[in-house]
Amino acid sequence: MSAVAAFKQAERPGTRTGLIVAAIAWVLTRVPMYLIDAGYVHFPFHSVVGGDTQIYDKWLPLLVSGQFPVRDPKWQYPPGAAALLSLPHLLPAGYADSFFIIELLCDLVITVLLVRMATRQGSWLGCWFWIVGLPLLGPFVLGDFDIAVTLLAVAALYLADSPWGLGAFGGLGAAVKVWPLVVLVGVRPGQAARAATAAVATAGVVIGGYLAFTYGSLSFLTHQDSRGLEIESVAAQPFLLLRLLGLWHGKIAFHDGCFQLVGPGVGVVAMVMVGCTVLALIALAYWRWRMSWRPEAVGDAALVAALLIIVTSRVISVQYMIWLIGIAACALAFPGTSQRPIARMLLISVGLTTLELLLLLRIVKGAGATSDIGVVILVARDALLSAMAILGFLRLWRSTRGPRRSSPIGKGAYRGAHAAGQGSASLAAHSRSALAKPRMRATGS
Repeated sequence: MSAVAAFKQAERPGTRTGLIVAAIAWVLTRVPMYLIDAGYVHFPFHSVVGGDTQIYDKWLPLLVSGQFPVRDPKWQYPPGAAALLSLPHLLPAGYADSFFIIELLCDLVITVLLVRMATRQGSWLGCWFWIVGLPLLGPFVLGDFDIAVTLLAVAALYLADSPWGLGAFGGLGAAVKVWPLVVLVGVRPGQAARAATAAVATAGVVIGGYLAFTYGSLSFLTHQDSRGLEIESVAAQPFLLLRLLGLWHGKIAFHDGCFQLVGPGVGVVAMVMVGCTVLALIALAYWRWRMSWRPEAVGDAALVAALLIIVTSRVISVQYMIWLIGIAACALAFPGTSQRPIARMLLISVGLTTLELLLLLRIVKGAGATSDIGVVILVARDALLSAMAILGFLRLWRSTRGPRRSSPIGKGAYRGAHAAGQGSASLAAHSRSALAKPRMRATGS
């Protein structure tokens, strides 16, 4: 069997075969992750095992009493995050073990949703991408609540046919960690107002409830605003390279919950990155104004928007890769997606992120050959992310060129075309035939 034929077979296996393989692969990859994080299996890099569960456990007494850790600069999340971080308190096991179990359950639900998307849209690549891509980040991912947040974004994209469902889950995700709002970027024209209304209403109810009944629910805004240029961000890499060459004499310091650059030029570059984020949002708005919408644009646009926001941010954390893996998986569930090359590049960047994470403390200390290698890996990862953002936007733009569609294709026709594996070409043919039928009847009469 040729490589192309094998790829197509993996993309569209039988439903029963796909379910069996997905279930086996999920168990084989997730059980080792849990055993390592829970401490049942020794892992040589202890610093990454368990994620941030110790920090969350320390916050728990405040969160369950209706307060927020206003004096801890590590608290940088919207108030909805308190609900997720308090869930382990309801389980009988210890906080860390309960947290790992909740994250595994969220991971399982994401996998189930992607399986449903595979059977509905016609491509299993998204499901395989999530199952394989997440373990590439290492076992530590179960110790951060980003899998649960990613579940909200995936659920929103799963419900993309319903603007109210998409908007509600996007708004709920925004009340927890802001970024899931990217799911709204590619919403079908004519449905944007309803999706935005649902998002604002859902987020407003959650945040308003915390404002009314808790103390310090908006303290995260102060902590976020005080953050500087974090060493893993794209804008930090020129400074790290110059520091490696002895041409920049700033330093790395731990401030506001992360390792940041301190020295000449850092403040100016941080301000420039804020402007770059604004430009990225303007570019996405211009794309929406000029685009010719197609169903695949929902996942594609969400992935591109997330990439643009990440590469222009003053902060990049390893958890951001979880977001990208989840959204890329949703995009790959559509056979006609324009982002397949970006997804392949993402797997490489995930591998580089894992290596960078293991060398992060040595990069901070800035001594020895391992520190130099770590800087090179970090620079390569961020350069790859930047290339992905640019290429992804260009591919999104090209894939949605053409005249605007006066009437969108109905849900049934769209799903049927994809279930047959015909992709965007069959959708266009369906659209043309649907428009031609009235003319034929008019001529015949």
